[in-house]
Amino acid sequence: MTTNNVIPFKDRVEKSAKILKINTKKLTQTLQENGVDDIELLDASTTSHNDIQGILRNIEELVAPILKIKAAAAILKGEDPFGKVSQIVELPKKETNHSLVDLIKSQRPVTQWSDEEVLNKYIETDDEQYESELQRRSKNRRFIILKEGTQEEVDVDASLVMLKRARKEDIPSFITGENKKVIRIYKVEAYHIANRVRYESPLRPGVMLFDGFCQVSNQNFKNVDDPARKFLRLIHTIEGTQSRLEETKLVDIAESEGVDGLGRIYPEILDQYMELSTTDSLPSLKVIAPVETRQADPFYQKSGNRKY
Repeated sequence: MTTNNVIPFKDRVEKSAKILKINTKKLTQTLQENGVDDIELLDASTTSHNDIQGILRNIEELVAPILKIKAAAAILKGEDPFGKVSQIVELPKKETNHSLVDLIKSQRPVTQWSDEEVLNKYIETDDEQYESELQRRSKNRRFIILKEGTQEEVDVDASLVMLKRARKEDIPSFITGENKKVIRIYKVEAYHIANRVRYESPLRPGVMLFDGFCQVSNQNFKNVDDPARKFLRLIHTIEGTQSRLEETKLVDIAESEGVDGLGRIYPEILDQYMELSTTDSLPSLKVIAPVETRQADPFYQKSGNRKY
C-alpha cells in the first residue's frame, strides 16, 4: 500500500466516516480528543495502524466490523486500502455501481443536467455558468418563485413547474394564487435584490447611472466615491442645477479630493453634510429597480381561474 500525503485531512476523515457509517463530526471530535487534528500526526512514523484502530474502536456509536475499521484506519493514514494510488474507493463492493453513476454524472456538461440539478446548483453557488444555462432553458423568461414570506429563498418545486412553462410561453411578473394571493415571478438574474440595485446620478435626481455615467448631465461619476457623491447631491439640492462647466469642475474635485475638496468650496454645506452623516440621514442614491409588472394575467382568468 502506498502513502498518499496529498489527500487533505478533511477528505480522509469524510471517507473514513463513510466506511464506518458514522457522523463525520463525531469522528473528527474523537480524533481531536486523542490529539489528532491534522495530517502531520496521522502520517507520523510513530502512529501505527493499530493506534488508529484502537481510537476507532473506542467510539461508542461504532458498530462496524473489524475489516471496515482496518480500511478506515488505512485511509486516515493516507493509504489506499483498495489498491489504487490515484483514487480512494471507500464504498463496499455492492455500492460501487452507485459510486460509478455519481462519478459519471459529475463529468457531464451542465447542458445535460436536469432542470432541478442546475437550479439547485445555482442556488448553492450563485455561479454565472448555471445562471446562463437557466436563462437559456427559460428563453430568458421569468420562472423563479420565492417561498412565501422570504426575500430571496427560492421555492424550487414551484420554480421548476414555471420553468417548464417558460420554455413554451411568456411568463407574467405575477400570478394570483389561492385566496387571491399575489405570487411574484422573477427572471433568474433578477430575484437577488442585489442584482436590482441601481445608482442615481448625484446631480440629476431620478436619473440612473450606467457604468457610473449620467447621460443627462454628461458627467462620469465612476471614480467618485460614495461619500463625495452624496455631497454632490446636497450641493445640487441647495444650489440647483449649475452650468456644465461648473458641474464638471465639481466632479473633478470630487474625484480627486473627495468630501474634503468639496467642503473647501462649500463649507456651510459641509456642516450640513456632517450633521446628516451623524444621524445616517444622507441620501443613499441607491434604488432597487422594481420587477416589471403587467396588467394582463394569463394564469388567472375569470373564466377559468387557471393557476400554475
